[in-house]
Amino acid sequence: MDIKSIRGNPHSLFPRMAESFVLGAICAAAMAPLNFWFALLPGLGLFYIVLSASTSPLRSFAWGWAFGAGYFIASMSWIGNALLVDGNPYAWAWPLAVVGFQGALAFFTAFACLAIYYACNLKNFAGFLGFTGLLALSEWLRGHIFTGFPWNLFGYTWADILPIVQIVSFSNAYFLTLLTIFWMSLPGFLYLWPQPRKIKMILATTAIASFALCYAWGAWRLQTHETQYRDDISLRLIQPNIAQSEKWDRRRLVNHYYKHLSLSQPGESDHDTSHTTYIVWPETSLNQWFLEDKSSLNALKNTLAAYPGKPYLMTGVLRRIAEPKTYFNSFVTIDKQGQTLQTYDKSHLVPFGEYMPYQKWIPIGPVSRFTGMKPGNGIQSFTTPENLKYSPLICYEVIFPGAVIDRSQEKPDIIINVTNDSWYGVSGGPYQHFNHAIFRAVEEGIPVARSANTGFTGLIDPYGRVLYRSNLFIEDAKSVALPEKANFSRGSALLGNAVILCLLTALSLHGFIRKR
Repeated sequence: MDIKSIRGNPHSLFPRMAESFVLGAICAAAMAPLNFWFALLPGLGLFYIVLSASTSPLRSFAWGWAFGAGYFIASMSWIGNALLVDGNPYAWAWPLAVVGFQGALAFFTAFACLAIYYACNLKNFAGFLGFTGLLALSEWLRGHIFTGFPWNLFGYTWADILPIVQIVSFSNAYFLTLLTIFWMSLPGFLYLWPQPRKIKMILATTAIASFALCYAWGAWRLQTHETQYRDDISLRLIQPNIAQSEKWDRRRLVNHYYKHLSLSQPGESDHDTSHTTYIVWPETSLNQWFLEDKSSLNALKNTLAAYPGKPYLMTGVLRRIAEPKTYFNSFVTIDKQGQTLQTYDKSHLVPFGEYMPYQKWIPIGPVSRFTGMKPGNGIQSFTTPENLKYSPLICYEVIFPGAVIDRSQEKPDIIINVTNDSWYGVSGGPYQHFNHAIFRAVEEGIPVARSANTGFTGLIDPYGRVLYRSNLFIEDAKSVALPEKANFSRGSALLGNAVILCLLTALSLHGFIRKR
């Protein structure tokens, strides 16, 4: 791509749309599984130059939409894999899952670029700050409106560089996204900025120094806070690796159940009588029948009885209430007597997957007949009889910054995320999903344990260190000690969502005021 041709052809609507789409796709390489953070330098930097050539609101909107479409299609087309599972009756919707949903997300970028057209002169520093603020604000809005979908925020590119990730311990992933946009689009601004080279070098040096300072502080934080383990609690994390096409086959449900039980047998480190062991099974490992069938419960009690200490099972359950007929995607804790002690119902359901938005107004048969699930009463924390405080999260509930624990209660000892990523096959989806758990651990200062049917089962300490991670599409069971939570309170964090929103708004208005 020739930079001079970008600046010299401001009226070329469709060629610039194609260039914007390609630049968005380049940015997608910054997300997992590649995590090529440096892809954002040409992606955002050149897009900044493209946008500066706009001479109309339509061009800014169209180029912004194309950039967003390229980014979301290239980084999230794996969503369509869920519709290709054998026997899925919604396979007809595959194009919508591969292109349509991503095209809808691109409107967040499009409206941000439209606002940038009106608010920012991209050739002065105020306009550059406005661009940074408005693009980051669109990412914040994407995470909050229409149920929210903050997947692949630009800040997630640093998942493999833990010193930078430490920034979210006093803010969150939205603030790191703001910094990332600033750092990565700066080369494009410097190319356009009509200032002497000396002034440009001062700004570039300042930006590099800010990155180096963040890295140095994060490295210091990691070096001075080693992983500390509790000596009274262990976890046994189960990954049964059941193919999605077989998971709900009624002829195999009992076999699946006994496979879970077999993997839950005590490991070599599970024979300490002073330990409480929490066995964690993935999302929807059970359905309601297994909680009611006497022989199934007896088999579970026999498995738990093999532990010399105090064992509990924590598992995902497809829970059903007969009258009125209602389904919940639930998480339950069961003791060694087979009694269900605590139940959490997933509160943030997946639109078009677990419920159908606007189905009353959509006359298509498969949509209007989709009964879906009922949401629970919001994020909750629980305390077991052995005084373990935990926050259960089911599947993509872990992707929402600042919304993974009940802040009205005492800080939990652990976040337990159960999921089923077998829908998405060998793709970027399971890698990206696991990275969200890393960020939630650092943001909250709480270890995250993850149990996946397949995908990545693992344990993350409160500083983002991955202490254990399974491989993709293998059967696995691992006994691990519980890390201590970090010694800081998110309630006293310097930058919460409200402060970040104010900062983004201020940057955006600054660009507008200076343009006027």
